[in-house]
Amino acid sequence: MTFKILQPVSSAPVSVQHLKRHLMLWNDDSYDAELGSLLLTATEYVSNHIGRHISPIQVGKNFPNFGDVTLDHKNPNNITVRYYDASDELQVLDAAGYSIDPTDDEARLTFSQKPALSKLYKHPVTIRYSTGMDFVPPVVRHAILMTAAELFEVRSESTDAQARVAQITIGRLLMTDKRVEV
Repeated sequence: MTFKILQPVSSAPVSVQHLKRHLMLWNDDSYDAELGSLLLTATEYVSNHIGRHISPIQVGKNFPNFGDVTLDHKNPNNITVRYYDASDELQVLDAAGYSIDPTDDEARLTFSQKPALSKLYKHPVTIRYSTGMDFVPPVVRHAILMTAAELFEVRSESTDAQARVAQITIGRLLMTDKRVEV
């Protein structure tokens, strides 16, 4: 079962002003909305390339019970565990009822409290959390900047052509140094 994005990326770690300087669009505000949108798209492209969310997003995942679970992200925060109890009422599990081990590639949640669950729902337990990078390395920021610039420069091309060009840019930039911890 995969997670569902509840609140998508709404900010990029590179500013519109930085992108405008890179594109040499000084004193031209006419592209600001488009550049902001391209930065969000570039952030998602780079996130997909490195296999980790860069900007903060909120995700959720449903489970059939309170068994130990592995979340899809390394550093979840703002965790909320909701469940339908035996009376079919929505409840929030107190944070003291679970612990988290973030030391692996994916965080693991272990439950010390396991209240009785509703029989009406196939997956009565929902875990919601936020995830994203605490620190965005300069090479990742630059990949976002370069990708947004490529998307802007080829904006008359089809979406497929834009994606191919962006993936080439990301690959060139991020594959040069495999030691970058992302």
